[in-house]
Amino acid sequence: MSEPPGRWCGYLLKQHLSSKTWQTRYCVLENGIFFYYKHRGDVYPKGIVILSNCVIAQTPQYRHFSFSTAHSMSTTKLHFASSESANLLEWMGKLQVHSRVPPVPSPRTSLLVKDLSIRAVEVPKLWSESNIPVSGKYEYQIKSMMTDFAQHLFDQVKWHKKDALIPIFTATSSGAVMSKITINRSPPVVLEALLNNQTILSVDYQCEQLQTLSSIDPHTSVQYALFKPIFPFPKRQFVKLVHWRLLPDNSLIWISRSLQNYTLPASLSLIENVERCPLNLEGYHIVPSQDNLCAEVTYLLQTSSQSTSTDIISALSLKIEQFGIHLESKSVTEEMKPKAFPVPTIALEYATELETAVTTLLSTLGNANAFTFHGEKNGVRVSSKADGNLLEVLGRGTLPFQAKTFVDFILDIDEKMSYDPLCLLAKHHVRFDANTTIDYCEYKPILMVSGRDFLTLVHSRELNDGSILIVVKSTTHPTCPTKEPDIIRGHVHLAGWHVIPQGEVSDVTFFVKTDLKGYIPTRISQRVLLEQGFSMLDIVSALQKRLSESPSKSPAIHPMLTNPIDVVKPEQKTNNNPLIQQDLTLTMLAIYMAIFLIVLYVLPAIQMSTILDTLHDSMVWLIVLYFGIQVYLGPSIESPQLKLQRVASGVVQVGIDIDVSKSIPLMNDPKNSKATHSHLVVWAVAQLLKQFPTLNGHLVFGNFYPSPSVDLSYLRRGGNLDELVTLRSCDKATIATLVHECKKIPIHLHQRHLALASYLPTWCLQLGLHLCGWLSQCLGIDCSIAGFPPNALGHALVHEQVDNDITYATIPAWMNLALIVTFDKPHPKVCVENDKVIVRSNLHVNLTVDTRYMPLTDLNQVTQFLSERISNPSLHDKNFVD
Repeated sequence: MSEPPGRWCGYLLKQHLSSKTWQTRYCVLENGIFFYYKHRGDVYPKGIVILSNCVIAQTPQYRHFSFSTAHSMSTTKLHFASSESANLLEWMGKLQVHSRVPPVPSPRTSLLVKDLSIRAVEVPKLWSESNIPVSGKYEYQIKSMMTDFAQHLFDQVKWHKKDALIPIFTATSSGAVMSKITINRSPPVVLEALLNNQTILSVDYQCEQLQTLSSIDPHTSVQYALFKPIFPFPKRQFVKLVHWRLLPDNSLIWISRSLQNYTLPASLSLIENVERCPLNLEGYHIVPSQDNLCAEVTYLLQTSSQSTSTDIISALSLKIEQFGIHLESKSVTEEMKPKAFPVPTIALEYATELETAVTTLLSTLGNANAFTFHGEKNGVRVSSKADGNLLEVLGRGTLPFQAKTFVDFILDIDEKMSYDPLCLLAKHHVRFDANTTIDYCEYKPILMVSGRDFLTLVHSRELNDGSILIVVKSTTHPTCPTKEPDIIRGHVHLAGWHVIPQGEVSDVTFFVKTDLKGYIPTRISQRVLLEQGFSMLDIVSALQKRLSESPSKSPAIHPMLTNPIDVVKPEQKTNNNPLIQQDLTLTMLAIYMAIFLIVLYVLPAIQMSTILDTLHDSMVWLIVLYFGIQVYLGPSIESPQLKLQRVASGVVQVGIDIDVSKSIPLMNDPKNSKATHSHLVVWAVAQLLKQFPTLNGHLVFGNFYPSPSVDLSYLRRGGNLDELVTLRSCDKATIATLVHECKKIPIHLHQRHLALASYLPTWCLQLGLHLCGWLSQCLGIDCSIAGFPPNALGHALVHEQVDNDITYATIPAWMNLALIVTFDKPHPKVCVENDKVIVRSNLHVNLTVDTRYMPLTDLNQVTQFLSERISNPSLHDKNFVD
């Protein structure tokens, strides 16, 4: 056998295949293989040419001193050029000599596997016995990869040094190549870079495309890789099973092996003339240093291609050098500093469920023609398909939101009750990661049907085409048992969303197949499921409402889209008290049914004597209660004039303009602690109640009972009854004290009333408000359950209204108040005094007075007293600022 030609190297120009530009490359000839590098000193080549049987020819038509390499197996020609004629002839001579070197194929895979199985290499238990569970589908492949990788690493006898000229350790054995290097980065940073597809693409010159096809679990995934051709062979594609884990000795493992039977997506399987190649083993072993600041990284590559020589495999294995240079060139950020590597908490028993659910959902959505059209509403089309006793429902529509906005809203479990009126409780039961949770949802009972609850596994992911898939299916968890028979646990066979971004809008498809369980007629259960197909309309309304309340997020709504779903523009003024459709709730039905049954069965069964006895006992107890209240209240203070006036009682409303120019300096006084005219009006009304005792009390059974203290309520500017603050003994307070008191926590009266109104009928709500208001205001009884603490509103209500919107207020009967005062902020008013035009600050005040508490003859005195106290308070009360 002839001696192989020697090594030859130097600079040449290479023509780029697509751009046709010429670039300088450092080229090396060795053992019949032509390597070219980006820079001299690089160990990982930009390209590889196998020269065996190649035709080397000059090509002056392309460039002076240029030549090409061609091969009968390829239609592509590679063009190179030298700087002078002598150098060109020298290169062509060397290339022709190397082209006559026959290729040295690697051993067959079967022989290699057999060789490995014969060797009795003891694999450490920390490699073979790991506490990390793996997916059952790929359990055998992962264990096999771990064993083979360990045998390669720990069988030191078979390895021999490849090339002393290379600055990193490289060894070969049985078609496998192992490289070792120290990288000045912590092991978690190295592993994070290995798991980042973009980092690998920037490091590996040979890799053209790399993407994750499927995430099996946090430790395992399936990857697709497309590699550049090794001339004259075509491009190569690999489908690899990738797995990583943290070993007990704190070292990290990254291993991969090809999956030849994995079905590629349609977008990848249509790539022509690309061979799907096997990969026997590829792996990284990352061992931390004692201080965890750097890592010793061992890279192993073992291909199964017979046409790839050991020299080529050795060159490909040197990408670890390029990988280390890439990592060390980056600045050390907070994320790259040494840290404990996070161990994911997701339970792998759910990984197989998720993969099966994702595959089934995509298959179902792709077979939409099998569904029968049901109906269309506001652009959302709903179809269905029977599956035994169950019904599969499919809804499609174009929604006026960006895909991410819609998906984030769907995945926000706290928003579920905003678009699902029957949902009683929704929460995350377990959160595995940002994309996977176990959710618990409980639903209200409907008529005679018991409530339902669901425990579902929810997972979201972005697909290769940029669309987003959300898959939902029922699951079990030991910490969430069923609540049967009170609540029936339903079963979601499969449900999900497929959201395809279309710029500012999204094409959304919804699928659901649910078994409600229990004893529900099939017609009713199917009707409920069909209505779920239109559920995206409720989601659109809820999302539009949320975005309108958050102006910063409003651009997510497409403003020009009016079909199929109209969009409410954020700047449009909406009604603060919209009409809400009230459903016939179970409570109301129960009340009506109870009344009906009493009239139908109870009353006829009661004897007349029993009715008379009941009426007699009721009258006796009412009289006892009346006398008890009289004793509790004590003597009343009455005047004949007021008694006569109550026969024709009513309210009187009067408005007054008050000059507050003299009170402005008092408001600006630092002693008054940032007081405003609101506090001044509150103080003046308190003095009014003290001056006119008939206003400072309550009427009980037609008699007036004075109050021992002056109490009133203050309603903050522009607020509803949720902003109501009760002020006690405010006649003795200074302006600074009132400033502090008005900042107290409100009693949230309106919120309690709204809660009662949501499930009580109107007549019951009116009766309850009157009774609770009377007990609180007149008797001082605590009715906090209905929003009324003792003496909740005091004896007068002071309300600062919105600018230019001041009105006369009425006194609802349930408030039991003598006086309501409304006012706005001071405004300038032009006046003429002594033939001079001057501008004064004017405050407009409206009074609503219940004439049962005060004679009409005293009304002028009331308005005059209030005007004097507001216009110049310090003139009448020296304690105003003390």
